[in-house]
Amino acid sequence: MIIDTFAALALATMPPMNSVLREPANHSEASILEKCQWRQIYGVTIWNTIIMCIIIFGGKALFDLDYTNSTQMTEHGDDGKLTQGAIDKRTHFTIIYNVFIQLIWFNEWNCRVVNPTEKNIFKKFFSSWTFLFVMVGIAAMQWSSVKWLAWLFECEVLSPTLFFRCVAYGFTVIPFAFMLKLTPASWVDRIPVGISENSALGKNSFIMKGYDAANSKRKIVVVKKGPKDPQAE
Repeated sequence: MIIDTFAALALATMPPMNSVLREPANHSEASILEKCQWRQIYGVTIWNTIIMCIIIFGGKALFDLDYTNSTQMTEHGDDGKLTQGAIDKRTHFTIIYNVFIQLIWFNEWNCRVVNPTEKNIFKKFFSSWTFLFVMVGIAAMQWSSVKWLAWLFECEVLSPTLFFRCVAYGFTVIPFAFMLKLTPASWVDRIPVGISENSALGKNSFIMKGYDAANSKRKIVVVKKGPKDPQAE
């Protein structure tokens, strides 16, 4: 809901920037996404992957958590309460979930501006109250999911300190995306973009080739019906 529905609703209500409206018209064969946009897509994806790997594989040390791979998150002690290892593992998984959402939330601010020469993502900050309302709603929902509604999302309740540490990791995508826009144009020209916007993405993958091969073996039987005999009724 956050990545697709709410993000699309927030960004779709943004009025167009003057820098976009003043651009010259493109011919019908022009690509919708230029290499500068692909630079941001590739770069942010790689950065998010790096941050998530740090949180997943190094989160125990970063957040001072103690549990083993064999620890069950439903493990109870003799007193009937969850063991500390189970609590730590639930906390780690909640942190992974929270950092992922924070990365997505902050990247939505990056997506306000798609022009490669536009670096101020907070330009016309109050131009769309719907965008601001949705973004605040997502933030409130995320806070609730690891606080008051943790039981519903099967999360461990995070302290304010842990929550805002997750926010700090998510915020890193904003300065990183800004630095990407400062890279020389010659670097952008070297990006091996091999995606055609005029053909279906993945149509040449082994999955689709297998699907097409299976369909080609099927026999299509066409049954022709003759004219209806009124006397048969």
